[in-house]
Amino acid sequence: VAETSTGALGSANLDITVADIVRPTVTGASIADNAVNVSTTQPMSITFSDPLDAASLTTGAVMLQQVSGTAANIAGTLVLAPDGKRIVFTPSAPLECSTAYLLTVSATALYDLDGNNLAGDYVIHFTTQSSSSTVIENQGYYDAPFILAGGNYNSITVKNSYVVITGPVLADSVTLESGSVITQNTSGLFGMERLDLTISGALNIDSTSSIDVTGKGYLAGRTAGNIALNGNNTRGGSYGGIGGNSDATLLYGDIADPREPGSGGDTSSYTNYYPGNGGGLVRIKAGTINLNGGIFADGGNSSYSAGGGSGGGIRIDTGTMTGSGRISTRGGFGNNSPGGGGGRIAVYYDTLGLPRANISAAGGVDKISSNYSSNTGGPGTVYLKDNAKPNPGVIIDNDGNYTYYVTTVPGGTYDFVDVRGA
Repeated sequence: VAETSTGALGSANLDITVADIVRPTVTGASIADNAVNVSTTQPMSITFSDPLDAASLTTGAVMLQQVSGTAANIAGTLVLAPDGKRIVFTPSAPLECSTAYLLTVSATALYDLDGNNLAGDYVIHFTTQSSSSTVIENQGYYDAPFILAGGNYNSITVKNSYVVITGPVLADSVTLESGSVITQNTSGLFGMERLDLTISGALNIDSTSSIDVTGKGYLAGRTAGNIALNGNNTRGGSYGGIGGNSDATLLYGDIADPREPGSGGDTSSYTNYYPGNGGGLVRIKAGTINLNGGIFADGGNSSYSAGGGSGGGIRIDTGTMTGSGRISTRGGFGNNSPGGGGGRIAVYYDTLGLPRANISAAGGVDKISSNYSSNTGGPGTVYLKDNAKPNPGVIIDNDGNYTYYVTTVPGGTYDFVDVRGA
């Protein structure tokens, strides 16, 4: 209130903007300071009190170094979570076993949306695991799995157990027997999960066991890059093949190098109907593989009037693969509704003893009304590369189920293109 030159009283509004000068703080970390037995393949996350400016995630914002030896920074990728409050650093290569490390979050590099830096560097000291042999017997089931951390192992033997692996694994050998399952966590709303095995020797899977990431890919209503769909269309998920009642705009991925999981089915109403999740992602490098069970990344089946999830992704690099088992990224079933499209499989080998007919990326069908070809998902892609030959082969097979949807194959020179049952 103020007096004017004529003696009258008047008033005016004064707008004041208060600058945020409060510095962000670290509120949590996936690795505690002075932790021991830390996985050599584990991503490292740091959570903050305030959202960070993505522009501050520059080289030097997070530094990982061995405590002894050279002080060189270890290469890796740095990602900011969608809420801006969490960063995830993933080393580009596995860390050394039984080695002390220092993780530093730079106060001068990182800043929040108002330009405020941390008050000081945030530092974590930790020591990695030693390499050991592991036997898991009579442990875990689907609703309460046994958890095996990623990392370095001499050998892994799984007997009559259900095991979730939480990070990349490096091992001399892996054996699954007596009804065992190895799987991954289900992908959430940020990033993606995967099952990543690097085995210098043999991977053995008996006829009662499997690597199975069915329904562990992108959630219902989500697709490549973990992006939400618009949610107003009942359709099957798409990946290598088009989902039922969907279109080619939702296809994604590399026929020769599957690097993403499958997409979830969708529905026009999430109140009473539940689409299937997409199939997960499996990446295996092994000296030899004896497969008499299965390697599955199938799409999840849907409830009534919702779309099935698409098949997921599988890439295998091996010297010799033998056995009578199956490799599958089939689309999930619809339920009076569209099935999911098939996923993507790529196998690189020196010798392939597993029959080609045992490798499938077929689309999912409507299990109630299977004669509706518009509800049948399109077949995904199977890419087979003999390392001794210059060109790959491709299989497009919908397991005898007719579909409206066309599966595309990149132009090029192929050793064979086998189209059947579509």
